[in-house]
Amino acid sequence: MQLRTVMLPSLLTLLVGCSQHIPEKAALTGYFIDAPVTGLYYSTSSNLEGMTNKGAYEYRQGDTVTFYLGQNAQAMPLTKVSPQEITTPYSSSTTPSRTVNMTRLLLSLDSQPASSDEIVLASHLLSQPDFQQKLKTIDLNNLDVTSKDLGIDIVSMETAVTHLAASQQYIQDNFSSDKIIYAPMDKTFVYVSIKRRDYQGKLCYYDTARANEPDYYGPIGRIKYSINSDGIIIHPGTGDYFGSNDGSISSCELNIQYQTIAAESESWQTLDNIPGVIGCARTGCSRSYLNGYKIQSHDDEGDWKYRTIAHSFNETTQLIMESTQGLGKNEHVQHSNHAELLRFTLPDTAPELINMQGIWQLTQYNPDSLEPRQQCLLIKGNRIYQANTQADDCMQLNDINFNKDISKQYADMWWMQQGPTNPTLAQLNTPVKWYDKTEQPHITSWEYLPTGNQWDLGILYRLQQKIVADDFGREQLETIAISELHKLGDRHG
Repeated sequence: MQLRTVMLPSLLTLLVGCSQHIPEKAALTGYFIDAPVTGLYYSTSSNLEGMTNKGAYEYRQGDTVTFYLGQNAQAMPLTKVSPQEITTPYSSSTTPSRTVNMTRLLLSLDSQPASSDEIVLASHLLSQPDFQQKLKTIDLNNLDVTSKDLGIDIVSMETAVTHLAASQQYIQDNFSSDKIIYAPMDKTFVYVSIKRRDYQGKLCYYDTARANEPDYYGPIGRIKYSINSDGIIIHPGTGDYFGSNDGSISSCELNIQYQTIAAESESWQTLDNIPGVIGCARTGCSRSYLNGYKIQSHDDEGDWKYRTIAHSFNETTQLIMESTQGLGKNEHVQHSNHAELLRFTLPDTAPELINMQGIWQLTQYNPDSLEPRQQCLLIKGNRIYQANTQADDCMQLNDINFNKDISKQYADMWWMQQGPTNPTLAQLNTPVKWYDKTEQPHITSWEYLPTGNQWDLGILYRLQQKIVADDFGREQLETIAISELHKLGDRHG
């Protein structure tokens, strides 16, 4: 009787609770700004969808949102992000060249190019199946080569860079940018640097043939530091110094001779004009401080800087991203000046590893086919399995359906060859030189922008490539195949 007396009110409460309607989160308004863009199709994880109007779109807190160049979700996906009030090309990609080329493509598809106040996408062109087929085969990291069949004039890099800088001014003029949105004080951060190109334009990549060398880290540097009221503490780590003066270490390779062996402290008196979260730690960081795009051209103690700097902060993932790209020669810079660097600043509470385990949907774009090819994959441990059947929803399949081991087709997932099986954010954004069973080398570029609170809901881009020389003799990557991998959920039985 006592058990019944206790259980009955609980059951009644449960039944009443089940009958009550749980209200949806209120829809919020975000803006895709590269100048305000009209005509991008968007779709969120909470099933909000539509076309952007002067940049505006709707989302709910905790959503992910995908933007498409077209009329629906079958069109070319442009990017997938964790939405916030302002989304820009430089907050939508981890690759500097991809950022600029995204803007170049949007400007090239503008139906009102005479107006710089807004981008209105050419809906008639984007709705054509033949044009969509061509769009899906382009590589935004190498737009000049892969866009030749589009039949449109692609605006120059210089035009896009100038436009991006102007769009940043539009954001500052039209949105509240002085609001404090982040407080770095009394937090510990991990600062990751990835060298993408050296100053001569040489491509940088991780070479799996050297994976067993104890001092080899490839083009990836890492610094861990804490911020407090006295200044900063730099913890032991590999550092972020690349190359050596005598040339014995490649300019694309981390030089651990400059690693931090013991913890070091620096007081605030020595930290004037330091960018990033250190620079705003004592006052709090505003949106305008953590987000921006500018062309830098000035004398830095005898070393003239001529480059673009893009930095962004996502309030959902708490990730700060910065990319720099040399703009070549000018009247002050006589060397090649094509260095390209990507940097992440993340709190030490962020996921150290991206959880790859679970069910994935693979989309492969083939230039000879109108429709992309899709497959369901299961990543389990350090093995990859393909489903033996097609399904509109891969999550409907059980593990028993994934009976074809295709791990050998993914030798470029170099983190799975070494363990642990889940990669770091740096590994998911570093090009890799890998070798097949005949020892022939291949190049794959990976790109991953975290979305969602656990960072595992983004799109993983896999670009299988080869190195070629452009008309100026610079190394470029020619893309052979483009794949997108999208995690649908954790492994189930």
